Amino acid sequence: MDKNTIIEFLVDNGFDRSKLEAIKDENKMLLSLVKAVSWLKQFEFIQSLYFDKFIPAAEKLDEEVATEILLIRKKYDVEIKNESQVVNETVRFGYLALYHKLENCRKEILKFILPVFEIKEELFLSEFKQKFGYDFKKPNSGIIYKFSWISDCTKHQNAIASERNNPPIEFLNYPIGKQISINKDVFLSDSELLRKTFKELCFQSVFICAIEELKNL
Repeated sequence: MDKNTIIEFLVDNGFDRSKLEAIKDENKMLLSLVKAVSWLKQFEFIQSLYFDKFIPAAEKLDEEVATEILLIRKKYDVEIKNESQVVNETVRFGYLALYHKLENCRKEILKFILPVFEIKEELFLSEFKQKFGYDFKKPNSGIIYKFSWISDCTKHQNAIASERNNPPIEFLNYPIGKQISINKDVFLSDSELLRKTFKELCFQSVFICAIEELKNL
């Protein structure tokens, strides 16, 4: 992929052409930005799958179950509790999927981007925390932590809230021992906030590495 092709790709994804053309070392900066864009596209693809396909399909299934139970109640005059939670479960797995994508991206930044710029991990982590105010590897507050907490509960505790694992502020008063239930609109808002954070994390990590390299020239 030549420099002009890379620049056209990055311009199509919101970058300023004049700034890109001023970059001299396309093998480092430009290709690293392309990789960051590809990570963001993968995140957005997973995000769209949940809102365009998975959640609508789950809603349809919950509706079908509710209709079927109503028919059985009328036909046989029996009381059957509707315990269908397909939408809730789908939303929880959405948190899990998006968090794992972010987690994989952080690992790839450390594995691929830092070596490209020959930046030591300790220096990068220090610069990142100083710039953004949270730990690159294990943020303990904010939207990333919320996704991490919900993901851990979903994966390891059958989605049951527990006071033992330091819930985020939104869940401080959530009933202990109850399965986490999150409205799809809340998930939409949270996923968009995480997408913006994910984008910042991807691109700013490249910029931090580039700036540190320039300091050493």
